[in-house]
Amino acid sequence: MICLLIIVYMIVFLFSMLEASKQDDRYRKYAFFGIGILLILLAAFKPVGVDHDSEQYEFNFYHYDSPQVVIFVEFTYRWLSQYLGYLMNDVHIVFLFYAILGVSLKLKAIKDLSPMWFMPVLIYIGNYYILQDLTQIRAGVASGFLLTSIMPLANHNKQKCILMWLIAFCFHYSSIAFFPLLLLNNKELTVKQRITWTMVIPVGYVVYFSGIDFLSFLPLGFMQDKIDAYQKLRDSGIAGDTINVFGLIFLVKVIIYLYMLWMYETVYAYNKYIPIMLKMMGLSIFTFLIFNRLPVLSFRLSELYGIVDIIIFAHIYYTIKPDIIARFIVAIIGFSLLATNIFYTQLLK
Repeated sequence: MICLLIIVYMIVFLFSMLEASKQDDRYRKYAFFGIGILLILLAAFKPVGVDHDSEQYEFNFYHYDSPQVVIFVEFTYRWLSQYLGYLMNDVHIVFLFYAILGVSLKLKAIKDLSPMWFMPVLIYIGNYYILQDLTQIRAGVASGFLLTSIMPLANHNKQKCILMWLIAFCFHYSSIAFFPLLLLNNKELTVKQRITWTMVIPVGYVVYFSGIDFLSFLPLGFMQDKIDAYQKLRDSGIAGDTINVFGLIFLVKVIIYLYMLWMYETVYAYNKYIPIMLKMMGLSIFTFLIFNRLPVLSFRLSELYGIVDIIIFAHIYYTIKPDIIARFIVAIIGFSLLATNIFYTQLLK
């Protein structure tokens, strides 16, 4: 599985080195479509046990009506397990459904949000493909809807956003966190606003070291039972109780965020959606820090908001000359994420 993923990464790397934003779209679309098919097939037909979650998903597939599954798993997964199970009594049919949705939504969003297609795919494969579409497949669908909704959100089509997020909510309840994003806009960032958005980092660290529990201030409503269950798992030692706010991947993300705010005007010339994506990236960093008392929530919110990293990391390309060096730097970032997720954090076996 790891070898196949590295091979796909190298194929995308070759296309990224040859890509020009003004080239014949017909051939680029064929290559992009073919890569999408490969990514869907890899995610759909992965061996159970190759990642951290697939064995649990297989258990949920065969025990979709058990009380434990009903508490922790969204109704869509339980319904799909029940009804798709009539067609094929194998969890891979559910994997296929989620892979088609999760991968297709993200690739569509990449086409919509980036003039260059293959460099964002390098970042995607290196991080969020492994993290979500191979592992946390329900969150993978939710983040796909979020990334696809950025364009209508930026263009003030809030009704379309709400519809997409309601669908995402059916696949992962944490999608309820999308709705505060309706307060964001895509207006150009002034220098003062960029300075303000840099402050989410020191403020987040202050909250982290102060030990403030932000969960106690939030009206969680129907989510309270699920949060309580996660807290019990944390207190019993089953779920982790710490996050590493000085981890390599997180610190690299912070540095890239600050760099892109600094190079904002250069990048904005190529992508008019960069203001709202930078705001989401800032929220991704901030939520990771402030919800440290419940790591599962901290990671989940940070990863969902951070889906924009796929686009933003790749846009480093526009800030570096010459062209060939810029492409290599993006590819190195993507491969570093890939290697870290596989060999250091061991998301794949």
